[in-house]
Amino acid sequence: MGDQKHIINKQVLEIRLNDKKDAHLIQDAFSRAYWNHIPTVIERIIDKYSSNAEIIKIDKLEIDIGGISVDKLNSDFPQKVEKLLEEFIIVQLHEKSLGDELDFTTHKDYSNTEQDKNNFQIRSDVDNNLEILNHFLITGSFPWWCRKDSEFTIQRLVEDLLEKSSLRLKSLLFNLFLKPNTIKRFIYQFPEKIIIKTLHVLEPINAPLLLELMDGLLKIQSIHPFVGDSEIVLKEKLWNSILKYITDNQHTLTTSQIDDIQLTKQIISQLIIPSGNEILNPKDLFHFLSKISESIKIIITKNQTYNLTKLDSNIKILLNKVKEPENTINNISDIYTQINSEARTQLEIFIYFLQTGKLIYNNDNTERQSIQLIAEDLLDKTPDKTRDILLNFLEDKLIRKRFINQFSDDFIVRTLKILISSTNNSIDEFIQTISKVLSFNTLNNIFNSTFRENIWNIILIYITKNQQLLIANNTDEIESISHILIYYLNQINADKVIINEILGNKTISKKQEKNIKQFLLVNDLEITTEWHNDSEEIQNIEKTDVISNSEKPITTIESINENQTIKDKSVPSEIIINKSNIDNTIKQITATESIDENQALKDKSVFENAVTKGSNSNKSADIYPQPKVDSEHINNAGLALLWPFLVMFFERLNLVKDRKFISAESKYRAIHLLQYLATEQEETPENDLLFNKILCGTDIYESIPLGFNITENEIEECNALLQSVIDNWTVLKNTSIHALRTTFLQKEGILNKQTNGWKLYIERTTIDVLLDRLPWSISMILLPWSNEMIYVEW
Repeated sequence: MGDQKHIINKQVLEIRLNDKKDAHLIQDAFSRAYWNHIPTVIERIIDKYSSNAEIIKIDKLEIDIGGISVDKLNSDFPQKVEKLLEEFIIVQLHEKSLGDELDFTTHKDYSNTEQDKNNFQIRSDVDNNLEILNHFLITGSFPWWCRKDSEFTIQRLVEDLLEKSSLRLKSLLFNLFLKPNTIKRFIYQFPEKIIIKTLHVLEPINAPLLLELMDGLLKIQSIHPFVGDSEIVLKEKLWNSILKYITDNQHTLTTSQIDDIQLTKQIISQLIIPSGNEILNPKDLFHFLSKISESIKIIITKNQTYNLTKLDSNIKILLNKVKEPENTINNISDIYTQINSEARTQLEIFIYFLQTGKLIYNNDNTERQSIQLIAEDLLDKTPDKTRDILLNFLEDKLIRKRFINQFSDDFIVRTLKILISSTNNSIDEFIQTISKVLSFNTLNNIFNSTFRENIWNIILIYITKNQQLLIANNTDEIESISHILIYYLNQINADKVIINEILGNKTISKKQEKNIKQFLLVNDLEITTEWHNDSEEIQNIEKTDVISNSEKPITTIESINENQTIKDKSVPSEIIINKSNIDNTIKQITATESIDENQALKDKSVFENAVTKGSNSNKSADIYPQPKVDSEHINNAGLALLWPFLVMFFERLNLVKDRKFISAESKYRAIHLLQYLATEQEETPENDLLFNKILCGTDIYESIPLGFNITENEIEECNALLQSVIDNWTVLKNTSIHALRTTFLQKEGILNKQTNGWKLYIERTTIDVLLDRLPWSISMILLPWSNEMIYVEW
């Protein structure tokens, strides 16, 4: 088993003496005995029970060897450790084997009890790899127990998971991709072929449509750009948009193929607002689509070989649907910047309220109306403009939720008349039907307010998304809305007699039911007895009738909750054990406490019930401790030598101005330039860039691109900096730049987090005696763009 690697994070040898006499001598004797014998003993015992098939992690292992004579230290010390260590491992594995007979799951929830934490955790390679990936995508580094041999790369790890455990990988990634930084890191650190494979796992149904859309937009950008980004940057933004979109809509997309026009709109919307936390202004969408359309037109005119017909058609349909908003619909940021300087029209106030939930007023003493009165006045005076505003904004579910909760049924009914624009009696009959349905409340476990919101959601979504059909044949489309309402009432087990009385004795065909289900899925409308028509991230919006003070919020929108924080628990040491060797040795041990086999069998039924309940829950993803970086082994610790030269170096390369990095991109470039100074590498995995991040004042968890293309000027500046180090450190004399890199910059070290910064430990070697003649201090490093001190012990 010599090819196995057993990893111990920390070893503590605690010695208690009767008196202090000769304490230092005894301490030295124990230290020598330990290093001469104990590592070999530990390796021998662990190898005896080792297997490549599984990994066992032990959080904490304590052995009390009792009293020992210093005279017999070299014989008794290793013998006692060997005996007690073997007994501990065998007993623990025997108990674990009983657990296996009960089908004990290896997907341990780290939030369990303290007792569970100290038990052995038997893991497969897949279990381990998933946790490594979880740690890497959150922190940009690897857990201390990760085997970083010459063949290991995070890219190979993901390829292995895609092949062996795609479903668990899918579950993990959907959970991680809820955080924008992890999506960014995934795009930065993995080649496109892996991202494409992953997309097919995450979204097998709609992956071809998404890739086709991406390919088309990149093709347009390469021939006739429609945005100022380079093709590489646009590709990163597109991948970010796609991965965020499929994560946010995973439950809908995995069950159906979405309409490609709707898909195009959603991805382009994500491009305009990458975070997804802001509200998309229809004017911005219209202008962005127009730029794409203009580029396509020019390309098709000049070259017919590019197949952009489908994308061109979809863009034109979207342009026709979105329409350019009226000139009075100002960008929300324009309105906001003019709050204290320009009179507000009722239209501006209404738009601002829809987007923010706040009322804005002029600073004069004019009368301040409630939003209800303002909106009613708009319906009377400018119905067409109000209609355009509502059609554009009510597609957004947060705005729609605000609209439903803040306005009365009578007012919303009035808006239906302008939204549907019917010239026959169908609209009047439909409104009467809605009134009857809304009066039909207090159903089962559904609150009246929830029932009301569900009804209006169905109606408003259908109207805003089917405007063209309503214009062409509003009678049939109104009938379709009635069918959806019937379906909804049936799903919540409403009384059939009352349904027929309200909506008539109508039946829904199988085809109609299929279309209704498709409509509900596409629009993320899940019908349950406790209807959740919006994502869980959108909290309830409470109704307030009148706002009297300027900019006082009319709604209360709680912040989006982060995933529940799991208490940090120390990661156990890694030991590989072969349970097959237990039986031959277990009889040699006199157990201090017998194992009750009957109790184990009794517990089996309890466990099986728990597993059955767990399999039906929504919590399918593996649970891992929230990773953090407190200590890290690094290979470029010698960069500490360069700190006095860095300010001028970055300023000469126009990365820093006024002692601050001019942009995030400049900071990323600086991080990779530091690595080039140490290794001449242009591409470096993020897990090797921790010290570089700290030196550049970057958050250690921030995602960094995999590499950069260095310029000739940057190469010259790097060589000039290193030559300056040699020239100023006169003892180096004629040392080459290559020798400086390999001898002093590529040093191994350990970074430890402290309350006021970082402590860097670098082990001295013989050549490091030259540090005594270094003409500048490296014991403390503080750079102008960073708030963290680095303490160096070399």
